[in-house]
Order: sequence, then structure tokens, then C-alpha cells
Amino acid sequence: MKQRVPYLLAALVATSFVIRTAMAWLRSVPALFPDEYIYSSIGRSIAESGRPLIRGGSAHFPALLQPIVTAPAWLIGDVDTAFRVVQAIGALAMSLSAVPAYLIARRLGLSPRISLALAAFTLLVPDLLYASFVSAESLAYPHQGVGADHDSVGLFQQRPSQGWGTVAELMDPEHSAGLFLDRLAKVPGWESLSVTAAAQAVQRSAYPGAYQRHQPVAEQLAAALG
Repeated sequence: MKQRVPYLLAALVATSFVIRTAMAWLRSVPALFPDEYIYSSIGRSIAESGRPLIRGGSAHFPALLQPIVTAPAWLIGDVDTAFRVVQAIGALAMSLSAVPAYLIARRLGLSPRISLALAAFTLLVPDLLYASFVSAESLAYPHQGVGADHDSVGLFQQRPSQGWGTVAELMDPEHSAGLFLDRLAKVPGWESLSVTAAAQAVQRSAYPGAYQRHQPVAEQLAAALG
């Protein structure tokens, strides 16, 4: 099983990338404003002038990782093609989250099979359409900003006000995943609990059923991969 892990992880990432890119390409125009306009404008400005500007003015926006990474795409002459490439970059970034999720699970002593299942869950949540668009969420799991669910941030939507840690800590996918899995491992009999019950035992959710709906797909992926 251990020898197959790199290939299985690669299969998860590749499958997620293809699906996310295909779903994102169903939309030919931005759908999340103002995030998409801000990030696209900054990325295009960096590509053209080397400066993070919006319509020639200072952006005053500190989250530059996504615009820097996607800036080369805007060197493509055709705007529509460049937008498609940026969508694909976001899909790849989200898909690669399976790798740290697996490594963290293994570091906590979980079996390769369970670790792969957790990696699959990481790719299944958040929903594909939401995660694939050109926005802060696509590349660095940043705070959702306007319209956020209270102060929930990061990969696991943990709340600083509820004692999970600082915003900087929770914005780090490896740190936030480690917090979740560490607490999960301390729940008595967590292996026999339903996904909903186990997740609720670790961190409360207003929509606990959202975890359960992805379980059949994750189990199918885990079975197919190993």
C-alpha cells in the first residue's frame, strides 16, 4: 500500500483538477464579485507593469499570492483564454491540498487508507463550483470577507473567537488540518462514529449534514484507490 501512495495521491489530484477545471469552465465570465475583479485586475497589472494596481491606482490589498502566481497567465494576448488559464491554476491549487492533508493524517498516526480518505474529503469540501473560480479561496484558503460565515476562516472554517487560534494560524491549511485531526484522534471511538457525529464532536457546525453527503463518494474513492 505504501508504495502505491504517491500514485494514488497523484490520481486524486489529477481527478480533482480535471473535474474542478471542467466545472469552472462552464462559466465564461466571473461570478464572485468583487473578489474576482480585484484579483484579476491586480494579476493583470503585475503581468503588465510589475506593480499591484487596479485601474492604475494602488490596490492597498495585502493578499498578493494569487495575483503573483496567476500573473503570467495574463501575458496571453486573449483575455478569455487568460481567464480560463487562471481558472485552471486555481483548480490545480485546490486539488494539491490533498497532499498536505494526507501527510498530516499520516503524521498523526492514521493508516494510509484512512489518510487517503481524509485527503479525498479535503477535495470534496468546499463544493467544486465554489472552489474553482478566480478568487482568494481558490489558491490560499483566505478569509471569505464580505458574506463570510461569522469569523470562520481557512480550510476547516474554524473560528478564532471560539478558541481555535489566530487568524494567521487558521489560514495555514497544514496548521488548521492538524488542529482538526489532532482533536479528532482524541474523541473516544471516533472510528465507529458517523462522519457527522465525529465532525460535530470536534467542531460544531450549523449544517452538520453537509459532511455526511460527501461520505459515499469519499468511500468509493478510497475503495477504488486501494
